[in-house]
Amino acid sequence: MELMPYADINYINLDTDGYTESGGAAALTVEDATSELTYTTLGLRASTNVDIQGKALRLSAMAGWWHAFGDTTPVTTNSLSGGTAFQVDGAPIDEDVALVGAGIDFKLTEDTSLSIDYSCQFSANAMQNEGSARFSYKF
Repeated sequence: MELMPYADINYINLDTDGYTESGGAAALTVEDATSELTYTTLGLRASTNVDIQGKALRLSAMAGWWHAFGDTTPVTTNSLSGGTAFQVDGAPIDEDVALVGAGIDFKLTEDTSLSIDYSCQFSANAMQNEGSARFSYKF
């Protein structure tokens, strides 16, 4: 069995230009906005090879923790023509997210293989599931 810890850090800086619409009292003005987000990931990946009737099977799994800090809720300041400014908050990004995944790679013949993978991200407010299957033939 192979165990591999991993760590990752990402920094995102989004700088958007403002704009003003024309067209009367309902013309919208959106101010320039900057948001900064940093997130880190810590986790562990594991895999092992199994021989089933002379065919190679690779099992893999991972678990991790994703932590975001900074501008986790994007905000813009807006106003209608001649009106008082108001803020619009974007969809918030959860600060803590659990990551899990599993996969199976099965070598059917010397030239063909089948892989099935699943991953999930979940937090207090959201869940995202993802799966894939892949058949490969080498020629």
